[in-house]
Amino acid sequence: MRYFVRLLKRVFGVQKGASISKTASADKIEALEHQVMKDLLENHGIRPFYVPDIADEADLKSKVRHLPLFYVWGQTHTSKGLSFTFGLNGLVVSSILIKYQPPGHPKFKLLKARIERKLHKVAYDALMEECQHLNLSPQDILEIWMIDKTSSPQ
Repeated sequence: MRYFVRLLKRVFGVQKGASISKTASADKIEALEHQVMKDLLENHGIRPFYVPDIADEADLKSKVRHLPLFYVWGQTHTSKGLSFTFGLNGLVVSSILIKYQPPGHPKFKLLKARIERKLHKVAYDALMEECQHLNLSPQDILEIWMIDKTSSPQ
């Protein structure tokens, strides 16, 4: 898990408690994206969870309000290899973005899409690196992390 967290923090360039400095030359959209990602890290964490009780897309839609920021479901072994779905909960992203940009603002959808695309790519790539590093499947890694989280003192 530490490998995954370090990789994501390095890529995002954000740390818990860090502030985004706004210089005259800073791109406002990029600064806002970084602020939203910082808030997501602080408020929702970056740990993906394996969700074994999602059967299909319709089931996913009915449960999305209760899912974490990152989740994995539907892992199966096929003739072509391992198959699974890595998801990012857009409702969680919206819940943070709304603090900085009202949903009716013309740039809200654009910002949300950019943030989701960046978060998904980096988190997915980090999980895949962790899988290769440990030679385990996403489900195995996420179940180990869950055991570690529940067995360690808070």
